[in-house]
Amino acid sequence: MHYGVNNNNSQEKYDKDELNFTPKLSAPLNANYFKYFKEITIDHTKVNGTGSHVNFPVLINITDSDLNDTEVQPNGEDIAFTDFNTWLDHEIELFNQTYNNTHAHLVAWVRIPSLSTSEDTIIRMYYGNSTMEAQEYPRGVWGSNYRGVWHLKEDPADPAPQFQDSTLNNNNGTAVGLSSLNQVDGKIDGSIEFDDLNNRCVNVSHHSSLQMSFDISLSAWVKTTNTDIDVNVIVAKWGDPILQRNYWLGKLNENDLVFFVNDTENVKVNLNLINDGDWHYIVGVADSSNNLLRLYIDGLERNNNYYTGTSKTGTSDLYIGRSPSVLEQEWNGIIDEVRVSNIARSDGWSATEYNNQNDPDSFYSIGINHPSNADDFKYYKEIVIDHTKIPGLGYYANFPVLINITDSDLHNVDDVQLDGDDIAFSKSNEWLDHEIELFDQTYDGTHAHLVAWVRIPILSTSIDTIIRMYYGNPSMSSQENSTEVWDNNYMGVWHLSESSGLAQDSTSYGEAGAVSMVTQGMNGQIDGAYDFNLDEMVNVGDPSDGHLDFGTGSFTISYWLNVDQDTAAPQTPIWKGGEATDVTGYSLVTSTNGTLMKPVISDGVGNQVNNEFSISLDSWTHIVTVIDRNNDLIKSYKSGLQVDSDSISSVGSISNSYDLQFSHGTYDFDGLLDEVRISNIIRSADWIVTEYNNQYDPDNFYSVGSEQSINKTMYSQLQVNAIDLYGNSIPNVNISMNNDNYVNLFKSGIANANGSVVFTNITQLKYNFTVTMDSNISPIYTVTINETSKAILINETFQILTLTCNVSRNIFSIEDVDGVPLDSGWIIVGNNSVDLQNCTINASGKATFRWLNTTGYNYTVWYRDDNYNSGEEISLASGDILTQGSQIDLIVNLTTVNFTVWTKDGSQTVSGVKLLLNSTNPDGAVINLTTDSGGKATFRWVNSSWRGNYSLSLSFYEDLKSFNISGVSTNLKKYVNFSIKANISYDIRFEMTSSQVEEYTLSLIKYASYIISTVLLKEPPMINSKLLSPVGLLLFIGIFIPSHLF
Repeated sequence: MHYGVNNNNSQEKYDKDELNFTPKLSAPLNANYFKYFKEITIDHTKVNGTGSHVNFPVLINITDSDLNDTEVQPNGEDIAFTDFNTWLDHEIELFNQTYNNTHAHLVAWVRIPSLSTSEDTIIRMYYGNSTMEAQEYPRGVWGSNYRGVWHLKEDPADPAPQFQDSTLNNNNGTAVGLSSLNQVDGKIDGSIEFDDLNNRCVNVSHHSSLQMSFDISLSAWVKTTNTDIDVNVIVAKWGDPILQRNYWLGKLNENDLVFFVNDTENVKVNLNLINDGDWHYIVGVADSSNNLLRLYIDGLERNNNYYTGTSKTGTSDLYIGRSPSVLEQEWNGIIDEVRVSNIARSDGWSATEYNNQNDPDSFYSIGINHPSNADDFKYYKEIVIDHTKIPGLGYYANFPVLINITDSDLHNVDDVQLDGDDIAFSKSNEWLDHEIELFDQTYDGTHAHLVAWVRIPILSTSIDTIIRMYYGNPSMSSQENSTEVWDNNYMGVWHLSESSGLAQDSTSYGEAGAVSMVTQGMNGQIDGAYDFNLDEMVNVGDPSDGHLDFGTGSFTISYWLNVDQDTAAPQTPIWKGGEATDVTGYSLVTSTNGTLMKPVISDGVGNQVNNEFSISLDSWTHIVTVIDRNNDLIKSYKSGLQVDSDSISSVGSISNSYDLQFSHGTYDFDGLLDEVRISNIIRSADWIVTEYNNQYDPDNFYSVGSEQSINKTMYSQLQVNAIDLYGNSIPNVNISMNNDNYVNLFKSGIANANGSVVFTNITQLKYNFTVTMDSNISPIYTVTINETSKAILINETFQILTLTCNVSRNIFSIEDVDGVPLDSGWIIVGNNSVDLQNCTINASGKATFRWLNTTGYNYTVWYRDDNYNSGEEISLASGDILTQGSQIDLIVNLTTVNFTVWTKDGSQTVSGVKLLLNSTNPDGAVINLTTDSGGKATFRWVNSSWRGNYSLSLSFYEDLKSFNISGVSTNLKKYVNFSIKANISYDIRFEMTSSQVEEYTLSLIKYASYIISTVLLKEPPMINSKLLSPVGLLLFIGIFIPSHLF
């Protein structure tokens, strides 16, 4: 398998040895029928509008070297597109495999089921099957709202109808007066040139699918320099009589470009927007839902006008390039990509079409993101690890993957250092720790040989893991970080690849073994190996910290073994005691003939347990023994498969003071040993299989792509979140990006309600960030709440950065004495010298104060109701903020009193009664309330605890009345003083009876009638020579008498 990125930064996966390949990442059914794919990422910042556009036809217009390959069909029938789960309908407008000597040219339309405006949309293009039938399905690209789509790429000299409609309606067009000379290069592909001389056009016969009564959208690309007074049609379904006039788009005169519907309804723009000789995209929309006609030029609405919402239809033919009803209204210029739809296309849709078709190269990309400083290298290759070779569920953390390749590009002595110091690895945007066991640049005449171990932070079992190998810098220092490849679970890793000297331990322990007479530098399973004979050994020693002694703990030993021959005695390739019941420790011992392996542990007090399984002589075998104290088992694996398991429940501690040795003098080892590892954890069966798959057959464990140059400027979209010290978002702060150590401001923005600012089109570099907060009380104070101490790398396509700011938050929760939230007001918070924040109290009685995390803040709660106390602002509470990040619960002296006014006999309630409330401390009017139709009035203000008692009087049409209040006074009085503590309801009876109220009301009506008839109307109002009754008068002049008198 081979996976790479082509010269257009497109991902390509291919297999030169097999007809088909098994797709690595998620792929739809039958993806394995293709040899190659490329990922295409659509930039959501070029997708206008909100939400997603449904079933949007995206133009893919590329020149590509990989499609210029004999393994791709010359007509492109083996090209297909997918969104990873389903195959996408597509139409190939053009596939020219021999566009030039190195590249093919593809123009295709792909239906995207959901084209997001908020996040990038990723699709794949598959190709590479010499025998399959055509994969395109044009009718599926253009949904039912498209009534006609003409690419105008055809030769007018071909048999009629020449111009194919790509929709399911088959509204094909016939060339009239056109020849092959009229087919010219277009905006997309081919197009038709008209000359305003010979009545040339494309005639599309009438069909009911082209009749549109309500919503209409017409679009076309045009190119013209015409400025004469003639009428010139782009596209129209328009005839005589006027009932035939459905829609018309074109040039009306020397000044106007016009979109007509329904005979006379139109919207126009200035012709100079399009007659400059460049290509322009025109869209006319009739929107019945909003009663608007809109005209767009190059994605922008340039004008709109009223639309009745319904258009005539008729049976006229549709013409492109000329009017269907009038000769000599031919377009003077070029027309491409004409579309007719029975839907009102949105602003976002039209703008997205323009963005896509005007500049497809910026609308999508087929590139990758590099980690920081990647441009220090000249080249990279992608390495795709096949997840099907990784059993189990989830992922493995910090897995050391063997990269063992011969590579012609690494053989280049002009670009790659002789010792491989300029080789590095990354995953996504993160540099990976790696250790180079071998780099032989002159492995043969054409290739270098690299053996490296790369720590993969997350090695997935369900999707392919993609890493990159970078190289090509003749002057940089070594990029290795060997000890970090092997995490803290590794107690020792000996590659045994040295040709002389000590047997080095690659872990941070560095327990190198002393080599005694062993032949080093032999061919091993991985790279080099040690060849042992009688009386030869490697002595690692017994580390003083005891990390090679495991007591009653679990551990794992793995190694590659090749036993040369039967020595008629046991052989011990690895030994640290344990070979007898009275010897504490662990060993790996063979049978006397060398064909059985017996991993053994012993506690030295008679408890010894071993596994036993067969091995082959003179053959490399991967062996792993796991001491699992959790389950009291010793388990052994051969070539990835478990071959034995025995209980070790009786075995105690195996710690000892013996040296760890490779080959032990009592039982000398005759054979080869490679890649010995000891870990202090229980390696799982799936981990062991993955190690075996990787080390036994690395070529099938991953695929390596072709060499790519690093020469593209990359851009990111960055979301910066500002949070306080307690993890809460901070809205309305200013977040700025700076480069050059805060010297130059790059971008800035105000955080939204979620505390976020999104910056777009950011060059992938390192930036410093500053967050500032402003007070909202004059004079304005600005404080810095975060300033990054070092630059932060921004290098992902979409990256999220969260900045924790030196800000605390206090939530005020305010209720009145009745437990009802205070639903308005504000809180002024400051320190001893200045006011800082005006915090609005919301309908739930909550207010939020945010400022620097320090002490010394005080607050005052303010309240105002314009109806009370002449709108006076009153202070309800004040105090100090004692604890940052806390909620401050306050109860204020505010309450609600409900009054109901009754007649003296209590028989009915009375509307229109004024309640005059005054304060006794200090003296002064508070509010005048008027009872509603139910005789009720509500008083909500501070209680008597705040300003003392209240005085109440009643007025009925400006006449003070005596009254009493239930529970307060029994005698009728004109003034009553009373105290208000908490929510209460009072019944008030005033001096008038029901009949008196009615008589009083009628007298007022009569008086009003008199005033109106004598003063305003000069004479009594009459209808049919009769005086109006009082009620009739009210109906006649209703506004003069308040409604509560009826």
